[in-house]
Amino acid sequence: MWEKAENGRNMILKNKKRWVAMVMCLTLSAALLGGCGSKSAKKEKKAEKIDYDKCVTLGDYQKITLETSEIDSQVQVQIDELLQTKATYDKVTKGKVADGDTVNIHYVGKVDGKEFEGGSYTAEEYPDGYDLTIGSNQFIDGFEEALIGKKIGGTYDIDVTFPEVYSANADLAGKPAVFTVTINSKQGKEHLPELTDAFVKENVTGYDTVDAYKASLRETAIQEQAWSQVYQASKINEYPEQKLETVQNRMKQSITYYLTQQGTSMEDYLEAQNMTQEDFDSQMEESAKQTTGEMLVWEAIAEKQNLTVSDEEYQEDLKTVMTNNNLEDEKAADELFQSYYGSNAKDILTEDLLDNKVKEYLAGNVTEN
Repeated sequence: MWEKAENGRNMILKNKKRWVAMVMCLTLSAALLGGCGSKSAKKEKKAEKIDYDKCVTLGDYQKITLETSEIDSQVQVQIDELLQTKATYDKVTKGKVADGDTVNIHYVGKVDGKEFEGGSYTAEEYPDGYDLTIGSNQFIDGFEEALIGKKIGGTYDIDVTFPEVYSANADLAGKPAVFTVTINSKQGKEHLPELTDAFVKENVTGYDTVDAYKASLRETAIQEQAWSQVYQASKINEYPEQKLETVQNRMKQSITYYLTQQGTSMEDYLEAQNMTQEDFDSQMEESAKQTTGEMLVWEAIAEKQNLTVSDEEYQEDLKTVMTNNNLEDEKAADELFQSYYGSNAKDILTEDLLDNKVKEYLAGNVTEN
């Protein structure tokens, strides 16, 4: 059901820049892995020996002072975001649609008078309807704007034109379309649930009480803020050539994988975003430097504090990845990671585990004000 709903919605989604931010901010977490292709990038060269004292000037990482109010504020933001996802709303069935409203709709899309695959979201197939926030720019230009001022409960024909470059379905690119839209209702007053033990047990995997959930959020907040402080106080003196190249190759592989899954090409993407290859390469270089710099800082701390990842720890993490992705063995995991990152599973997971160890270590050096 979800795939059908998502495919239907994608037919009138705009081409977004969001994926660039996603790729540029890629973490080395197995949780981001969703699928795999059949092609693999070249294996990375044997890791070079890095002189961390030469490459990095570390900030003070053994005496870290954090504000309790900032920690608590970050925890509350996480709680508020969770409660927001479970909010309920009064259903408004009278009045008109205004910019910023979240409306519930059904629609049928046609090109040249004929319905096209993935262009409809009907009451028969999706009784709950689709919730669309006007002004969110989720749908192609003109769709959301055309709903403003329309009466709730009415059915209207919305004339739009697909973008000239439309990766979701190249056959629709540049074509005019008509969407017959029924506005079922709009969201009224919001009602947030109460954070109780029962709520946590039902909605947060691995936790049965509010106290346990908050304690976990607080621990994560301390780790993140401690890491941010140390990283900002550190200075990257130089970037090891091979390490920087490895990070760049991983990003390129992830981008290639993403575009392939979307059925588009780099040329089409650059054209749609009015971006030159030189502009894109420049963004890639800056992003790769930032990621490499972060790795250098945590690896330098790990070296000084003798923090390492054992094979047992790697194997345990590998089992989780294999379970989550229905993989039979380490070879299958390597193929998955090669498809997405151009690196084997052990390299990626070990780096991720070491990053976590460093952040846990830094949290132990925190004093709160």
